[in-house]
Amino acid sequence: MSSQAFLWINLGFALALAGLFLLGRSRLRAPAKLRLRGNTNSSFPKNEISRETRRSQGVDQARNLNVIFMHNGHTFDAFEVLGIPAGARGEVIEKAYRQALVQADKQSTEFIDAAYRALKSAA
Repeated sequence: MSSQAFLWINLGFALALAGLFLLGRSRLRAPAKLRLRGNTNSSFPKNEISRETRRSQGVDQARNLNVIFMHNGHTFDAFEVLGIPAGARGEVIEKAYRQALVQADKQSTEFIDAAYRALKSAA
């Protein structure tokens, strides 16, 4: 078989594979559009009180449960460092802080102190 015949056979085979690939693909769908405002066909239940009313009454004030602090160039979650659930307050933080200081070695007390200070400043 000559090299020219080999080339034409390979070219035909490649075109057949490309054709099968293109015919076998399903049509691409357009991405869904986000409807962030004024969606009247929403499947979510409607609240009786509007969001603005709840904000003015102080009901809808979301609180971030994570308290992130930086130590030696790395970021950490203070609740995870002290081993308490996110959003814990007051006595739980104090108790976990004291317990962590007792269990920690002298090098990591600065790290635990930074986590405790971050929680106290966020409260």
